[in-house]
Amino acid sequence: MVVTYGMQFKTGVGIVKDLLRELYESACVAKHWSIVRHTNGLLNKKMPNLALSLTDLIVRQKQVTVGLPPTNEIIISQPLGGSELRDLISKASEGDMSAATLTQEVLIYLAMFIRTEPNFSMGC
Repeated sequence: MVVTYGMQFKTGVGIVKDLLRELYESACVAKHWSIVRHTNGLLNKKMPNLALSLTDLIVRQKQVTVGLPPTNEIIISQPLGGSELRDLISKASEGDMSAATLTQEVLIYLAMFIRTEPNFSMGC
């Protein structure tokens, strides 16, 4: 419905965007992570500290690659702003909202791991 009619389309039970928000919240409570990721992408929700996570990895001399090789692999070797990074991840995910959200999650968790285990990143 989002692709065909848009987020503001009125259905018999409400506006698509409002229904997606309800679905997102219900999926969070029920811990249905694939639905959470997909609706998160459709709602274009922002992940907190995404750009900071990228910067944390890059200052530790790490390259970050998003997308799937060999055709859609994008190497990031310099800090980017949050919107620019989200757009790049979305492009690399070829419109797959779940993959884009999962990529953002992995980036955030990898940066948290390297912050808490700084010796791990040495020599890698």
